[in-house]
Formats: sequence, C-alpha cells, structure tokens
Amino acid sequence: MYAFMQSIQFVAGVFVLYSGVRLLLNELVPAFRGIAMRIVPDAKPALDCPVLFPYAPNAVIVGFLATTVGSIIGMLVFPMFGLAMILPGLLTNFFAGGTAGVFGNALGGRRGAMIGG
Repeated sequence: MYAFMQSIQFVAGVFVLYSGVRLLLNELVPAFRGIAMRIVPDAKPALDCPVLFPYAPNAVIVGFLATTVGSIIGMLVFPMFGLAMILPGLLTNFFAGGTAGVFGNALGGRRGAMIGG
C-alpha cells in the first residue's frame, strides 16, 4: 500500500510540474518579451530543463529510470575501488536523467533515451 501511495504522489508531482511548464511557456515568456523589449532589447529568455519534458514525456521517465539504475550501480561499485559511496539523489536524477532522456530519444529513439539517461 505504501508503494502505491508513493507512486500516486510521484505521478501527481509530475503532473503539477508539466502544468507549471505549460503555464510558463504560454503566459510568462510572452510577458517577459514585452518587458524585455523596453528594458533590454534583443534579450532572450533562458528556461530550465523541465521546459523540454512535455515534448517527450515517455522519454523523461525512461531517462529517469536509466539514470537511477546507473546511480545505484555506481553507489555499489565505487566502494569496491576504494572510492567514497555517493548516495543518489532522486530529484537530481529526475531532472538530469529526464532531460538526457529527451535528447537521447530525439537522436536515437528508445535506445538513445536509455543510453542518454
């Protein structure tokens, strides 16, 4: 039951993230352009990696899962070589792996998303 509730919470969080990205793209970027044209002509809005997530939502999840598996393997292998054990952060894995999955999917399909993640 606990795993089910955590999965529902994760899905709700991803939905909120996607909704926020859509809001940012549709409403705030044009508002920024209007202000920037007066204050700083030729300014370009810089957006973070979640902006890419709505374009390939399945690739985001594949990249996240691939990054998480790779992080766990690295966590287990590093001490064998006398290195420090690094605990993987899931939030970092989601953003970095999801973005890598989107780019990997664009360049190499499913295989690219898994390797990119």
